[in-house]
Amino acid sequence: MVMARHWYSSSPVVDGHPLLDEPGFWPAYLADLAEGFTPEAFGSDPGDADAMLDRLHDRSAWPMFTV
Repeated sequence: MVMARHWYSSSPVVDGHPLLDEPGFWPAYLADLAEGFTPEAFGSDPGDADAMLDRLHDRSAWPMFTV
């Protein structure tokens, strides 16, 4: 978490785990890796994926995930 605080010191880092079960999370999270796949390929609605992309890129609350 120390690195995250340094990199995003001007924005709060928040727990992203609640987002894991939200509609559109996986196609939005994997958008760069799944180039060419539509949200429907993940069983998701395109509108949900777009809304989740906005949440994942929200500079006022960066979601953080631990592995």
